[in-house]
Amino acid sequence: MLEIPTLTPVVVSTMNPPLKVTRVTDPAGLELLKDFFARVKKEQGGVIGWDIETSPLRDFYYRRIRTIQFGNLVEQYVIDLREFCQDGDELFKAQGNYGKNLTPGLKKVIEVIEPVLCSKDWLKVGVNLGFEYLNFYWNLGLRTWHYWCCAIVEKCIYAGASPLKRYATFSMSEMMERYFQLHIDKQYQESFTMDADLSDDQIAYAALDTRFPLAIRMAQMRILKGETY
Repeated sequence: MLEIPTLTPVVVSTMNPPLKVTRVTDPAGLELLKDFFARVKKEQGGVIGWDIETSPLRDFYYRRIRTIQFGNLVEQYVIDLREFCQDGDELFKAQGNYGKNLTPGLKKVIEVIEPVLCSKDWLKVGVNLGFEYLNFYWNLGLRTWHYWCCAIVEKCIYAGASPLKRYATFSMSEMMERYFQLHIDKQYQESFTMDADLSDDQIAYAALDTRFPLAIRMAQMRILKGETY
């Protein structure tokens, strides 16, 4: 009988290396993020984790980005976009229509992240990055590119061995379970709104979504290189 591995819940306080999150809320935080981008490009070949959190609306037309996060295994940065607007209402109105309504505050954020997201000099690693592409194009007017989408890579690995429409197989939670026997708590996935303050747990959740895909990519690279089954 096939043994089902025991899953270990992810506990942020016991992670090694520890989670090191910087919440970006002002120009000083953007300067720290800019320095992070430069260091990653120089020391790690520009490989970074990338993710966003959006309002939990089913109608994509009205869905908006609340946080943008970048990171690696050592440090993570979570941009709270509301802090660059007067309030949640302004943040909502400033997005959409392919970035034609951007406020001065959001333009300052874009000045820092556009050279990274719209360039081949940084490899953006994540899961289901088509979602990020659509949100950045519609809400902020950015045509981002040069990705490593773990979901697409996983479909290439499993092509012919698993139905590609079995979508959960290629989710981040199932890949983390499959490769590392770790269970991810997704309770905060639909908790982000435009107006409410972000909790420490939400910030940690957002930061982890930049760290987990980098670990998945490492496992996928071993398979793609023929080093393991």
